[in-house]
Amino acid sequence: MFIRHTGPTGSPIAANSPQWQVHPDLDTDAETDWFIDKTHPSCFYQTGLAERLKQAGIGRLVKTQYCVDTACRRGAELGFDMVLAADAHSCSDTAELDAEAIIRHHNQTLSGPFVMLALAEEVKF
Repeated sequence: MFIRHTGPTGSPIAANSPQWQVHPDLDTDAETDWFIDKTHPSCFYQTGLAERLKQAGIGRLVKTQYCVDTACRRGAELGFDMVLAADAHSCSDTAELDAEAIIRHHNQTLSGPFVMLALAEEVKF
């Protein structure tokens, strides 16, 4: 499953812009992979994702990359078992905190009440 955040026209992540594309080195299959486009922080808001997952009998999600805070909290609220790959999500530096500090913060804050924290190599499918 690939979830893309789609920004407004002219933004760096506008639909079909270079930064919006799934990285070409990833092994994707248009026939079997799900491509979900979102316009809000939550991958569950107005995307139909929760319904698709429930229809497919999927109850455990492993979260990587961006938007981990909202996705993990909302997924847990919806009853999904959320796993956060502690070493496989990222963000950009801000004026107040660098990316490493933000990643540590999310790992510590979400672990327990919202997610099971695991290293990527520990996650089994």
